[in-house]
Amino acid sequence: MSLIDQIAENGKNKLKMHESAGTKQGPPKMIKSTDFMSVVREVYESKSLDKKSRKEFKDHRTRLRKAEWPLEGVMGHIDQKAWREICEDTITYMVKNIRNSQPNGEWVLMEYEADIRLNKNNQETIMVACKFVDSENGQELRYTNGVPAIDVNVNVSDNNKELVEAITKKTEASGDEELKDLMKQFIQVMAADMVNKKTAQAEPKPAPEPQKDEVEDIAEGFEG
Repeated sequence: MSLIDQIAENGKNKLKMHESAGTKQGPPKMIKSTDFMSVVREVYESKSLDKKSRKEFKDHRTRLRKAEWPLEGVMGHIDQKAWREICEDTITYMVKNIRNSQPNGEWVLMEYEADIRLNKNNQETIMVACKFVDSENGQELRYTNGVPAIDVNVNVSDNNKELVEAITKKTEASGDEELKDLMKQFIQVMAADMVNKKTAQAEPKPAPEPQKDEVEDIAEGFEG
């Protein structure tokens, strides 16, 4: 399945772009779809990893992102230099978007696919699907209510190992169900106390706010 089809299947990770006509006179505007696609492929190809690096990072974690430009919004409204800058800025914006939630890695463009297809509104649209890879293959960060989750290994036997073992043996030997329940509650309380202490020491920082980027001026919407 192609990259564009992969993203279309789940309907996520889409970045819609458009350009409006200006009043200033300047370089000639681009009017051919082939010219637009030529610049797209040139820019994205230059930013993509080579075949050797793709093979080296093939088992690393990846992210998919997609950009769209309806042809009627750009054709005849933008010159080649500006279009090239937009394509380059889009890659930068995509990387920043990924880093907002996964900053513990080095994200680079692994491969891309570019094509002109009909969008949901039946408009001819330039579509570029990108696969980014973490060259460092860092650990996947998980979030709970917008805050990085903390992996805490609770060891209730740090200072009370002998006490816990003694009570446990007595409880198992007695066969007293009520005593067993009390023992379970005791261990749960100790575990909760350890979690609270370690969480307080960790003091996780909230996820960084997305930085405003120049490419946002041409972005209608983004689903990350």
